[in-house]
Amino acid sequence: MSILSGKAGLLLTIIAAGYLLKRIYVLKTDDAKVLAHVMIYLTLPAALISGFRNFSFQTGLLLLAFLAFSCNLILLCLGLLLTRGKPLEERALYALQISSYNIGAFVLPFVQSFMPTEGLVGASLFDAGNCPMNCGISYALVLSATSGKRVSLCFVGRQLLQSPPFMTYMIMLLAQIFRIRLPDFLFRLAGGISPANMILAMLMIGVLLEPAIPRPYRAQVLRILAVRYSCNTLFACIIWFLPISLILRQIAILSVMAPIPSMALIYSKKCGCNDAVCGLLSSLSLIISLSIVFALLLLWEI
Repeated sequence: MSILSGKAGLLLTIIAAGYLLKRIYVLKTDDAKVLAHVMIYLTLPAALISGFRNFSFQTGLLLLAFLAFSCNLILLCLGLLLTRGKPLEERALYALQISSYNIGAFVLPFVQSFMPTEGLVGASLFDAGNCPMNCGISYALVLSATSGKRVSLCFVGRQLLQSPPFMTYMIMLLAQIFRIRLPDFLFRLAGGISPANMILAMLMIGVLLEPAIPRPYRAQVLRILAVRYSCNTLFACIIWFLPISLILRQIAILSVMAPIPSMALIYSKKCGCNDAVCGLLSSLSLIISLSIVFALLLLWEI
């Protein structure tokens, strides 16, 4: 418990530091984009490579990818169903903000801090099912459902190829499957860089936090969050009784409790959704997810 308290206190301190630096104008909200780019192109791939060093394949890992894809698809369809007959912008807002999970910048740093190294691979395989939806399929399906445009596999494929974390763990997974031995210096280099991923992720969360809810948007924002977290709580309850190892169940539950990813914000803007509502949803989902994750870690006594 004392180890958990110490690690949790460290993470909360870094988050608070990021928020404070924003409030005293040392950092700006736009600086989160710089932090995100450093994570996506450097520290997150390094953390994933490091996690594969002692990787041993389990069939439950494939189930995590299937779970992620299924949860995304169910929530996406639910968002479209709840807004049938509504304007395009509202349908896109519900569908994109209710579905998809921020694994790379949120779940992986917690797994990196509190769980065994191989836990990173489990979280990565969950993201293998989440990333295709997050990086293009959800957006393509929303466009198809609201404007009659066809889903383009080329569009989705380009989005995935442009995602360094996704390509990193696909390459590492293939190397493991075909028993390709990678040089030790690669793992040593990745091991030296990967601890920075947790610090950057928590700083970015602090910079993005904005807890106030303007009155005109309260009803819509709270409704979307209520649907998102009610459904994901139901998913978590189902996951707890699946016949897979405890650590994989814990990783899957942490993953479905993750906040709204930045890609959902980008695609929502492309669909003409209200920027203020999207920003509020991102900030509030961070606060809710942080509270849930810390509560789960205390409950599990990790």
